Order: sequence, then C-alpha cells, then structure tokens
Amino acid sequence: MSMAFGKSIILVIALVALFLPTAEGCFVSSGIDLVVDDPQPIPPSDSVTINANITFRWGFGSFLPLPVTVYLEVENAPDWLYISPSESSFTVTPKGFTGGEEKKSIPITLTSNTETKAFSYESITLHAYTNGSFLVKGSEVEKKVTVMQDFKDKGISTQLSDSMISVVKGESQRVYLNITNMCNGDIYVKINVMNLSNDWKVTSTQTELVIPSKYTGTPSKSIPITFRASGKGSEEGWIEVTYSPSGNPDWGEKSVAIPVFVKSSEPGISGGAIASAVFLLLIIALIIAIVWRKYRKA
Repeated sequence: MSMAFGKSIILVIALVALFLPTAEGCFVSSGIDLVVDDPQPIPPSDSVTINANITFRWGFGSFLPLPVTVYLEVENAPDWLYISPSESSFTVTPKGFTGGEEKKSIPITLTSNTETKAFSYESITLHAYTNGSFLVKGSEVEKKVTVMQDFKDKGISTQLSDSMISVVKGESQRVYLNITNMCNGDIYVKINVMNLSNDWKVTSTQTELVIPSKYTGTPSKSIPITFRASGKGSEEGWIEVTYSPSGNPDWGEKSVAIPVFVKSSEPGISGGAIASAVFLLLIIALIIAIVWRKYRKA
C-alpha cells in the first residue's frame, strides 16, 4: 500500500507541474562552471587549441527528464584572432530528483589570421549559458581568457657606414652601425667588436639597447662606433650583433656578424706637406735666381 501511495504522490506532483503556468515553473536551480586555461602565445599564421571545461549542475526536484541546452559563445575577439569552438552547444538531460551534474569539454581553436605586435596582452570572453527548461532555471557564466601573439623572428637588417678603417697611429675614425628590426616584437640588442688586438680601442655610446618593432615605435637605430689606433698594422675582425625578443628572455639569442678591416700607419710627412715644401723651394730658387741676375748686371 505504501508503494501505491508513493506512486500516487509522484503522479500528483507530475500533473501539477504540467499544468502550472510557465511563469511559475522552473523551480529547479541550476549552475554552470567554466574552467579555461590561458593559451600559450599564438604564432602568426598558426593555431593553438584550448579546452573549455563546462560543468552543468542542477538541484533538487528534477522529476521529469526534460532536456536542457547549454550554449557556448565567444565575445570580444581581437581583429587578428579567429576563434572556432568545435561545438557551440550541447544538450543535458537532468536525471535524479536530488540533483546532479554533467561535464563537457569543448576544444577551441585559436588562429592568428594576421601579424600584430608580439607579447601584447588582450582578452576574449567565453560565455556559457542555458535558458533552462520547464522545470530547470536558466543560468550563465563568463570567463575572460588572456591571449597574445607570439614573437615572429624575421631577422634584423644591418649596415656599416664604412667597413674599411684606415687611420694614423694615435688617431681615430667614427663609423655608424645601422640596425633595423624586422620582427613583430621589440628586440634586445648587444654589440661586440671581435678579433681585434689591443692595438685598437673600440668605443660606442650604446653597446646594449632595445630596438622597437614597427608596431611599437621606430624600428631603426644608428649607433656610432669609434676605432682608435695605438699601434700600426692591418687586422681583420667583425662586429657581432646579438638579438633576442625583449618580451621573452627564454627565447634564446641569434647573432649577425659584420666584417670590418682596420689599418693604421706611423705618422709621417703627408703628400700635401711634401708638395708645399717643393713649392717653397721653387720660390726660394726663383728669388735667388732673380737676385743673382741683378747682381751680375750691377
């Protein structure tokens, strides 16, 4: 008899629920949890995948197996990023009068469709929600995910204003090293002159500097370098330019070598000084000849 009574109670509740006005329905609570990890930096013209882990929960009172649709939307995506969830919705059928939960993992592909500045933090919004059903209330949740584009190594352009250094011992010559950053992120640059003996002292106003990308500033720098000779002779060396992305010290370093030839000589009489001396001797000889001619006539 007790079993029949229980069935009668359930039947009565079901009938009441079916004939309740819509505004008075939806008495079963629900909630959504959304867990998403921030992706690694996204390489230009490439993709990474993240997982949106969604948990849908429902509370006490779900006595009818009515389906509930949970939606996933992406909002506020930057222009350089294309976002493609593998599914935009899924269906849950709450079962269990005392409540329960169901989990779903949805892969989301993030694709860089154009180049932009590296390591610039931006955010997208993932919105998971449900309108519920006759018995189950609607619920929603939002999650902000940080995205950024990765560093694209497109190299650097280097040019030395003069690679042939020729000076007199004790004197110096200044040249200019022009560097252009071709990458999509700021770079940290180190400059070293290699393979020259102690007969040469090389100085620069900047041996370490940051050169912006075209997205953050002027990507070209001109660095003065002075070569001073304390001995004589000819040598061959190179200027080593090492660079790495300033936004990611773990990326590593790359180097470019620029050959340079140096030559110094002992101070001596220059060609101009010799010519001046010869001209002076000719003037003196001419004066002597004129004086001598006048003396003989006298």
